Amino acid sequence: MTPPARRRGVGWLVLALVCLLLGAFLMRGTEPESKTPRSDVSLPKKQRGFEATRAAERATWTPPVSLTDAGLPAPPPPAVDPLLRALPADVKDLAVVVELNAVLNSELGQLLTACLAARASRGLSALQDAGIDVFRDFDRVGMTDDVLLLTGDFRNADWKRVMPVDAEQDWGPNAKLSVSHRRDGGEDYVGVWRQQVLVAGSDREHVTAALDRLDGKGSAGTALPASEAYGEVYGVIRGRQLAEMLEGAPELSSLLKDSNVSLRLHADVSRDVGMVADVDGAGQQLDDLRRALAGALSVARLKAKAEGKDTQAQVLDLAKVHGAEGESFRLEAGLPYALLEGPLRECVERERRRDGG
Repeated sequence: MTPPARRRGVGWLVLALVCLLLGAFLMRGTEPESKTPRSDVSLPKKQRGFEATRAAERATWTPPVSLTDAGLPAPPPPAVDPLLRALPADVKDLAVVVELNAVLNSELGQLLTACLAARASRGLSALQDAGIDVFRDFDRVGMTDDVLLLTGDFRNADWKRVMPVDAEQDWGPNAKLSVSHRRDGGEDYVGVWRQQVLVAGSDREHVTAALDRLDGKGSAGTALPASEAYGEVYGVIRGRQLAEMLEGAPELSSLLKDSNVSLRLHADVSRDVGMVADVDGAGQQLDDLRRALAGALSVARLKAKAEGKDTQAQVLDLAKVHGAEGESFRLEAGLPYALLEGPLRECVERERRRDGG
């Protein structure tokens, strides 16, 4: 199994599935009649108590002590979360983290997994043969511009059973770096740090830079401070990357394509899907985008009501744009579990029938 590029990664798949579920359902011509969506979808607006505790518990590694100009040991740096430390300080397109274990073991995640199980059975079987239990051993997935990161307990993992290794070397005091040659002539690199963090990518420099950051080398900055680690999906996405995601909405995509806008995303996806996105930028581009989003939501809401699609209209009522002209603004949106459960259960039954169950 070749190390996945970031857009083919497990975490990217989870994020993409959430977006696809939202978009696909709102475009459906039929709606479930037996259930009414709740209007109290939980929105992750700030770090909650259990998330602050979780962030503190993950600060397990202390970078090496440096020396002052006088040659004396400097005060010891604070302990950090290895995954956040591995992220670069500067983001060109995105730096997103998915709480994979929480998602997979949630109500929504179990339905998603059952829906995809038949199609993903070969890959899951290969991981099991290598001593990896996705539901137990994987914790989080991090996606950046150039690398994909996995955290978990990899002490029992035999990575050579799931991906070819053409060469291997020690990298620093804590990591092994492997390289495999692809059929197209390129190379993929995988580094495993302390059997806790896997770093994968097709550019040696970026993979080794992430491993170096884990060993305390380079800038101590990170794209995501611990205070921003909340929700099951969180991170930063730049305007150019957003434009690619919204190719189906040409006006919004065009506004984002060459903008300096960035979106700070937090989403809960364990049951209901609740999303809060703080959109930062400056000048006319930001105002144009705010008005375009508000206008698109308003038009979609009126269209749903005019067509008698009451469920869609109620879902759209949960979507709000907050913010004054010239300022950063916030987009809030929610999709109740009642609307996701039906289509996902249909998918599960369809896969079971296809599998002969």
